[in-house]
Amino acid sequence: MSIETLDSTSHDNSFEGIQGLSWLPWVGLKYSTLPAQERLLIIGESHYANENEASANHEKIGELMKNSRYTREIVGGALVKLENWTTPTLTNLHLLLHAHKPVDRKVFWSNACFYNFVQRPMDYTRRERPGRKDFVDGWKVFTELSRVLRPSHCLFIGVGASNVFNPAAKQMGIDFEPALWTEMVSGTWGRKAALGTNGNRIEMTFIQHAGAPRFSWCKWHDYLNRDRAELMAVVNRAASPAI
Repeated sequence: MSIETLDSTSHDNSFEGIQGLSWLPWVGLKYSTLPAQERLLIIGESHYANENEASANHEKIGELMKNSRYTREIVGGALVKLENWTTPTLTNLHLLLHAHKPVDRKVFWSNACFYNFVQRPMDYTRRERPGRKDFVDGWKVFTELSRVLRPSHCLFIGVGASNVFNPAAKQMGIDFEPALWTEMVSGTWGRKAALGTNGNRIEMTFIQHAGAPRFSWCKWHDYLNRDRAELMAVVNRAASPAI
């Protein structure tokens, strides 16, 4: 299975109609053939322009905004082919999901989806973080995106989006179950919520950002298996070559 055959472009026309979506999500080639209750969407937080000089960073931000495939390039390069990316978030993601179990990354990413919630680049020279408006706008994009992808389970790498979920969902007039704080792990409360779009129920799980200094992939892996067993069953199913 080659890297070129792992992702699907079949939804791209629909994605292009979503206002505020800067980067095309990674959609596994087999994702749309999976049972309705076994569709996994992993949501990162944001992309960074990682140049050290402000002028170079400004130019990099412009480049990122012109490259609609940037998210797909990161998944294909860093998460599938294991290219030399030093970002802790990317390094920790597979450990979080699979611990040290041997997993064929090509199989997993041909069955899963990924995109970043915040759809504008962060400025590394200013150590910029997404603000409230970024997350509110992100829920608008997510709602439209979920109508296209119809995921059953979403794992958010970072809890920032959950902080504005309840008021954002009310404002949009969509069916939802409020975000609930479940258990504190390595200094951050795990959270869960649910959303309904077009008759599709989406179970959402929020964990500490995998790039946070105190992030412990093993503690969060245990938490997910303990508190969000249904999500982890979907994760394990996506990693199965038998699909």
